[in-house]
Amino acid sequence: MNQKSSIPAFIKILGWFISLFAFSLGFWHTHLGLREFRALSSSNGSIIISAIILLLLIVAYYRAIGGMKVALIFYALCAFFFFTFNINSFYPTYLGRKLLKEEAIAINDTLQNFTSRVNRDFGKEDINKKYNSVCDLRDLLKQEISKQSGFGERSKDYLQQINNIIGEPYIKPNINVGHSPEEWSFIANEYYDLINKRLKSYVAENLGVGKVDIIDRINEVNKTYSPQLEKIIEDNSRVNIDSIRSNPQINTLQQVVTRMDNICSDANKIYAQNVKNGPAKACNKYGEVKTQNLGTFAHTIGSVRERIDKVDTWGIIILCLFIDFIVPLAIYFLIRRNENEDESEANQRSPFKKFRKPGPVHMND
Repeated sequence: MNQKSSIPAFIKILGWFISLFAFSLGFWHTHLGLREFRALSSSNGSIIISAIILLLLIVAYYRAIGGMKVALIFYALCAFFFFTFNINSFYPTYLGRKLLKEEAIAINDTLQNFTSRVNRDFGKEDINKKYNSVCDLRDLLKQEISKQSGFGERSKDYLQQINNIIGEPYIKPNINVGHSPEEWSFIANEYYDLINKRLKSYVAENLGVGKVDIIDRINEVNKTYSPQLEKIIEDNSRVNIDSIRSNPQINTLQQVVTRMDNICSDANKIYAQNVKNGPAKACNKYGEVKTQNLGTFAHTIGSVRERIDKVDTWGIIILCLFIDFIVPLAIYFLIRRNENEDESEANQRSPFKKFRKPGPVHMND
């Protein structure tokens, strides 16, 4: 007589409890991952969709444990649905800050490279050197006038050096030395503006107005936004996925990208006309900031594909696999009906048999 091993009822109940707990986790994070679709025109409509999938999954899982192998197919389909949208919940929540940092670094690198290329290709090396020298002397002149008792001999020497570099028309020295801090400050600012105007005219004469405009614009963007980008990169605070569109850091990234792309369009026109024996473009447009769509299904799938070689990406994938596949399938193989046991025998050994109504009792004569 063959002996059939019997699984204790409490083991079956415990197995079902574990599976149902995993299903509930999958259900909730599927709801979070589906919210962007706004089922029933509500962010909570995803609960209904997740509940439908959950109920079908439980029925399929129950029938699979009972011995109906085809039910595993329906379970696998439901579990795959849970797995996909669980990733869309876990991935941006866990990696939101890191993804924002990575894009800020990429944008900052693009800005620095673009700035360097424009200054290198649109400006002549000797003009750039003279430009930088005049800027240094201009700052020294302003400091000398405002803090060293007005327009004296040293100030005249600085101005003479500036005139020697940029040539005619020369900027004349001030006759009035000044007698108070207010007068010194006024004279200093006046000469600062005069030198800037003359310097811009000098560069335009040697490089062309269009190139000077591009150089000035990209340098201004670099000066304004580089410190802000560095602060974003250094920040370690959590990113709130629910208010991602109004995140000030992402808005800053989009402002940088928009201004760079506008300059890029103008730079490429000039570049194609003036740069010979080289590429026809000074830059490629960046487009929309990707983290602006953080938490959306499209962004999650695209980002996972791009970062599939990263350990943290695989951490999320393994976690979702564990919740949606590994745990339920492990319980399935541990408590499923034996191959040589028919369904009536399995029902006799079910942990839920005590809740069934007893059938009619047949007495033998």
